[in-house]
Amino acid sequence: LKITKVEGTFPGMLLIAAVTMLVDLIPGIGWLLSLIALYFMLHKWTSAEFWPDSVILVVVAWVVRYVAFLLMAAVLLKIGV
Repeated sequence: LKITKVEGTFPGMLLIAAVTMLVDLIPGIGWLLSLIALYFMLHKWTSAEFWPDSVILVVVAWVVRYVAFLLMAAVLLKIGV
């Protein structure tokens, strides 16, 4: 990954994304559990140290996620869906 120079395989990253997405579907606390799962899976399946590599990756991923969500919500509201 270019941001932190962390080494990881594509299948490993895909698995991390899939697992955290599924955990996020748990009502109520899924978002928190997915955040914790993301930290630990990044640390286990990549060359990332817990601090600062994993923390920076997770913060950047969550910022991108919320910006994308806000943009999609704005577009849906504008078109009246």
